[in-house]
Amino acid sequence: MEEFVDVNVINCGRRQISIVSAGITRSDGKEIIVESAKFPLQLTEGMGEDFAINLRLIHPLQSVRAWVRDASGKLHQSQSVDLVQLRDKAHR
Repeated sequence: MEEFVDVNVINCGRRQISIVSAGITRSDGKEIIVESAKFPLQLTEGMGEDFAINLRLIHPLQSVRAWVRDASGKLHQSQSVDLVQLRDKAHR
């Protein structure tokens, strides 16, 4: 059975934002970039979008940080998440 990590991006600001890329950075520094026909993605205030990343791409499981880059080049990052703990908690 395939397992995925879901990255949810929400525009919490008051202006429309254009997301041009998204992905995760593993704790070893390797980046996994989401390939999507949705880019560039326009998000108005309060709108969100989900991206699924196959856990096979994050082997061995480790801590990751999700990110998106907007059209101005600004990088927006999440806090670090330990996928081993997250998976173990989901399987209880």
